[in-house]
Amino acid sequence: MKNFLTNEDNLFFNPIATEDILIICKGNTCRSIICQSILMKKRKHSNIFSAGTNVCQTNIEKETINLLKNKNIKISKKETESISKFKDKSFDKIIILDKNIDKNNLPEYGELIVYHITDPYKENEKIYLNVFNEIETFLKTIS
Repeated sequence: MKNFLTNEDNLFFNPIATEDILIICKGNTCRSIICQSILMKKRKHSNIFSAGTNVCQTNIEKETINLLKNKNIKISKKETESISKFKDKSFDKIIILDKNIDKNNLPEYGELIVYHITDPYKENEKIYLNVFNEIETFLKTIS
């Protein structure tokens, strides 16, 4: 049975959304935040969440924030979140952005998409921009 998501799970929760999507990377400071922010701009009728499997800090990387601001994309959240927050939830789609993430302890899902993108953590702005472009290109390939 599906455990429904609420506005406590996402600052931008849409109660009439047609699908719930969870995006996962390692730390939830760069890749998953970028992906979530892009998807939230494009998919107004979806609830888009992100989490990390190994969250070590609560702050989102300043490079992530600056990049999204420069692209005129509203940042999806204020702090990082662990995947454990979503363990009892159910998603229509889970997107994993790191091939090394253990797929055995995921929340319930309908579709799983794995696409590896190199982690830009602590890299320069050019690397973050490359990651942004790669995520944007990848997102065009999924429905």
